[in-house]
Amino acid sequence: MHTTALAGAPYHSLGAAVQAGAAYAYLVEPAPAPKPAISRLSPASGRRGATVTIIGTAFGARQVKSSVAFGSKKCTRYVSWSATRIKCKVPAKAAFGAQKVRVTTTAGKSGAKPFKVKR
Repeated sequence: MHTTALAGAPYHSLGAAVQAGAAYAYLVEPAPAPKPAISRLSPASGRRGATVTIIGTAFGARQVKSSVAFGSKKCTRYVSWSATRIKCKVPAKAAFGAQKVRVTTTAGKSGAKPFKVKR
């Protein structure tokens, strides 16, 4: 079996060839989705219940099974969600002080960005 890359296509192609019978079989499947990545938060600090915009990539066009967490507390109120921008409310029970904000999708978890939850 050998692996063939399709130039410029977001697919993995796995193929097997039988030389004597000249029979070929290929399985083409989508490339794995990229993990989400946060480039910045706006604002970088705020009170519980404040709306925060998370800007980045690979969030997915819809929330579905994805989430945002401020430290260990997941957001429960989302204003909007797109592949590059999420607007959500700081959780009511988020701990005060410096928190790590992460986006989790079915493809994985983003790196963290700092957010200060004010009293």
